[in-house]
Amino acid sequence: MGWTSFAWLNPLSWLTAAYVKKESAARRAVEAEAAAAARPDPAGAALLAPQALAELPACVRRNLERVGASADDFTLVTAQQSGEFRHGKNLPWRALAATQVVSPRVPAFFWAARCGFLPLMGLRGFDCRAGGKGSVDWRFWGWLPALSGAGPLTDRAMLVRWLAEAPGYPQALLPSPLLRWEAVPGCDDKARAVLTHRGTTVSGIFTFDEAGLVASFRSDDYVRPLPRGETERRTWIVRYSGHKAVPVAGALGRGKLVPTEYAAYRVEPGSGEEYCYVTFRFDSVAAQ
Repeated sequence: MGWTSFAWLNPLSWLTAAYVKKESAARRAVEAEAAAAARPDPAGAALLAPQALAELPACVRRNLERVGASADDFTLVTAQQSGEFRHGKNLPWRALAATQVVSPRVPAFFWAARCGFLPLMGLRGFDCRAGGKGSVDWRFWGWLPALSGAGPLTDRAMLVRWLAEAPGYPQALLPSPLLRWEAVPGCDDKARAVLTHRGTTVSGIFTFDEAGLVASFRSDDYVRPLPRGETERRTWIVRYSGHKAVPVAGALGRGKLVPTEYAAYRVEPGSGEEYCYVTFRFDSVAAQ
């Protein structure tokens, strides 16, 4: 007898099944968009010519050369991650496990995670950007709504997130019709990345260390959803560490020099205090 034979014993299982269906659909949408982005455009649509590498700020050019970004030609990158999350500055950390599926060619990604929230209360959900639309859906026990978001502000937030996580798939940081780089006046170790997709433009400043590796990302364009449909806009910072050559399954045995640990911070308005609310590390990476 299958699972459905006993589903009637727990009426809430149907709500969980509805969420699982939505989660699966979001992942498939990202996979389809990634595949489409890898195919030549039969219509030959006119796109803005990307910047020449020689035109990039020196710190960006050095980083792209150091990590071998131009050697990649991936369609889809899938990563297993583990880390910790806390819902507020003074709340305890909770372990999380996540799966990320991302297109390095176009701003599309799916990130699903599970974590313990309170004793006997699990939290499950996903963040996604597909077809230029962002969505956030988190639920207690996989069925009770905890946090959700959609609409133009979420579209923008998920575009910022794709940009912030791009150091994990360096070909995404190459100049393209969607992405351009600008120098930051007076700063040799910083550059602004400007990303435009489906009518939405966001930007953020990357800082590079003495070895030419990416150290941090800072953006004022991130807006996060809050309970009861509210939103909050704060400066958002991501710091990168643990740079090493990571084996990439499906990449002909080549490893990629990427940061393996990320920590995200929110900046308190007024005081400027930073607090970290999520950390994660890459456990495995596969590409196709």
